[in-house]
Amino acid sequence: MDRSDMRHDERGFSLMELVLTFALIGVLALIAGNGLKQSVDQSRLNAAARLTQSQVRLARVNAIKARTTHRLIVNDESEATANTLELQRLTSGSYKAIQGRTFPMSGGIRILGSGLTNSIDAIVVNARGTCTSGKVYLEGRDDRLSVVRVTPSCGVTIE
Repeated sequence: MDRSDMRHDERGFSLMELVLTFALIGVLALIAGNGLKQSVDQSRLNAAARLTQSQVRLARVNAIKARTTHRLIVNDESEATANTLELQRLTSGSYKAIQGRTFPMSGGIRILGSGLTNSIDAIVVNARGTCTSGKVYLEGRDDRLSVVRVTPSCGVTIE
């Protein structure tokens, strides 16, 4: 078959068609990538809020079980161990860290300190299972906030 026998529709794609196709694919990938990033960031923020919630509940269980006061330290960015939760037990009149019970926030999650918000710095749980009430403010990479509210009865909700 020589070139003179080819029909017009059998020649393939023009350069303009290829450029437009790849440009459209690029725009769609950019839109999908931004949506995925926001979804991942929101997921990390939700996970940090659930971690805080579970650590308050763990502190309550440990305090009741050991019949002694426990405290969950909420370390914001200004602390040496920034953006961590640390579970401690009252022993001989002072709090001692419980080995293996320091939990870092992952994925760029920040704990906002009391200087910026009304966030509590520590949640104290007595042997009867009642807590210091207040809120812990968590901030994600995209400036989204999650608030973990602790009630005097150690009820914990995520807002």
